[in-house]
Amino acid sequence: MKIAAKNTILLVSVEMDLSHLPHHVLKDMGNRSFTEGHYQDALVYYSGAIEKQPNISSYYSNRALCYVQVHEYVKALLDCKYVWGVHFYVYQALGVSNFIDFFLS
Repeated sequence: MKIAAKNTILLVSVEMDLSHLPHHVLKDMGNRSFTEGHYQDALVYYSGAIEKQPNISSYYSNRALCYVQVHEYVKALLDCKYVWGVHFYVYQALGVSNFIDFFLS
């Protein structure tokens, strides 16, 4: 997977091949990019982490926060819906299981 992104760790703009990086490294790169306000870069890194490890719900919630920052609210809601689906029983107990469907309809 080759992705053109500003590498916030090296602070240079390069085309990067992220396929060799483990998911946790991509997540860390996403966290750093988010902290520095480079939300588009963070989206690239979190999406790469999700591609490698799609069952870690925190990657989706982190990506959702990036989508909110770049005003892509439907994508943010879809990532939240995935997380809520994974943790359905927890959210059902909290009484918010239909919350996201309300906003997507």
